[in-house]
Amino acid sequence: MLDGPIGAVRFLFERAAKGLPLAAGQWLSTGAVTGVHPVQPGQKVEARFGPALCVQCSIGIA
Repeated sequence: MLDGPIGAVRFLFERAAKGLPLAAGQWLSTGAVTGVHPVQPGQKVEARFGPALCVQCSIGIA
């Protein structure tokens, strides 16, 4: 988002107020603080936050 992390969260809240369909356990990414990394559908992405915390996701087509 051009407005940074705050603009990204505002965008998410505005869409949620209009009935954005969300499911329990769904993960939403509102932007990238470290930059954009190219990925393709079918790839898996992993982000490590120190030795004890890791987040993984599979990229699909919505």
